Amino acid sequence: SVLVVDDSVTFRGNVDAMDGLDVTGADLTVGGTNFTVDNAGNTDITGTLTVDGPTILGNGQIDDKVIVNTRGSVDLTIREDGLSRTSSTDQWFAIDNSGTGHVNVLINGASSTTNSRLTVDDGHWTSQGTAPTATGDGTHLATIVDVSTTSTDVAGMVTATAGGTSGTGTITVDFADDYAADPIVVVTPGNAAAASSRFFVNNIAVGTFDINFTSAGDGSTTYVFYYHIIENDD
Repeated sequence: SVLVVDDSVTFRGNVDAMDGLDVTGADLTVGGTNFTVDNAGNTDITGTLTVDGPTILGNGQIDDKVIVNTRGSVDLTIREDGLSRTSSTDQWFAIDNSGTGHVNVLINGASSTTNSRLTVDDGHWTSQGTAPTATGDGTHLATIVDVSTTSTDVAGMVTATAGGTSGTGTITVDFADDYAADPIVVVTPGNAAAASSRFFVNNIAVGTFDINFTSAGDGSTTYVFYYHIIENDD
């Protein structure tokens, strides 16, 4: 049987459409407190879905998935009017930056990686994280070694002062978070003293590496080194 109603109909109680509900040729407006779609079924939208106000996709459970498919010259576009390149102030796009744990970002890889906290701002790669610590051997170098406060486990600057005895001094850099595998370490001199100190890098491990160089032993010469770390993990 078919029921045709030319005027509006108001249901003040619950409405169960057991075999489906079709709205054709008109708008469907859902008001009230909640609009719930049972997670055992599917919601298919062939047109445009516009959602106003704060929107939560999923309830934060481990099995939640959000898949966005687009077509055309761009494979995926995520746009929100609050994010604009024409804005005079910096805009932010974050993957839940609350809490203290790590968020791993996987780009064209077989598995996720550890301690991968990177941002891109104005075309610049920025590493975020706690600066490593470093010590000198206390003989050829002063015991206290300074690591720049802007340094991270990925890149940074370390300085050391000559100790009271000339010879090969050692700076040991200790990562704030260990790598999953022994990394590749690149060190470059940051001043003339470091450039002429005949330095080399060894004892590279998941948690530390050493910078060895000839110290003047005068107790005053400062050596500056820059380092860059790349995890060597397939």
